[in-house]
Amino acid sequence: MDQVGFYLGVALTSYLHIFRPDVIVLAGGVAQGGSLLIEPIRKAMNRLASPWYLEHFHGIELSSLGTEGQAIGAASFDIIARLTALCQLMNALSNHLE
Repeated sequence: MDQVGFYLGVALTSYLHIFRPDVIVLAGGVAQGGSLLIEPIRKAMNRLASPWYLEHFHGIELSSLGTEGQAIGAASFDIIARLTALCQLMNALSNHLE
């Protein structure tokens, strides 16, 4: 588990440097690993990440949604896309009626 945690820490350090999130939330199978994965991930990130990024980073959390998190996230993207399309349609109709 330490090696898996290290490689996840390497990947999440890259993610931290690119996107600068305040918090990283882990879900699904990774979250089920709990502290067996979280501690090696934290150690790798503390070792590899630039101090400025770590100073502004508030840590890694486990999702309270468990294994359902991915499905809920995917569904939310679909809902947002449909609502965006509906708003665009309503705006187009509104402009057409003016």
